[in-house]
Amino acid sequence: MLFYFYIFYISLFIFFVKYFIMEDDNFKRKIIKKIKRVGGNLHYISYVTDIPISKIQKLFKDLLLFHKLSIFPLIEMERIGLNKAVIWCKKTSLKYETAKSLMGPLASLFRGDLEENKFLLMFYTNTSNYKYYKENLDTLFERIGSECEILYIKKYYRYINDEEC
Repeated sequence: MLFYFYIFYISLFIFFVKYFIMEDDNFKRKIIKKIKRVGGNLHYISYVTDIPISKIQKLFKDLLLFHKLSIFPLIEMERIGLNKAVIWCKKTSLKYETAKSLMGPLASLFRGDLEENKFLLMFYTNTSNYKYYKENLDTLFERIGSECEILYIKKYYRYINDEEC
């Protein structure tokens, strides 16, 4: 009789794990798909998926803490007529902080190496402003003796992560 009692509890435990744990994984996948489509507004995700907000908040917290989920806003600048331009300096006498603030609020990415005096700066611009920046920056870089290139990126490709990973 005790044997059947243990079998019953083991099968109940397996059912519990299978139903609740596996169900959470499906909900997590569903939440990640919705975040990619509509953003990180949990109330809206709850509305769209018909999952209670309390469950969404619990799963979202789990995704953030244990699975290191990060959400960044995506602004597609090409749609508003802006493309990326790159300043790539191999040798420069510019100070690190000056190089970092070279394009001000237009800058989207900065990577620098203090030891080798090189940096990469990406910024958003349109074609006519790019020509203006290129002329002025080329003059500046010649004056200070820096080896720098300024390039205009007309087209680039975006890769989307697979939420099933």
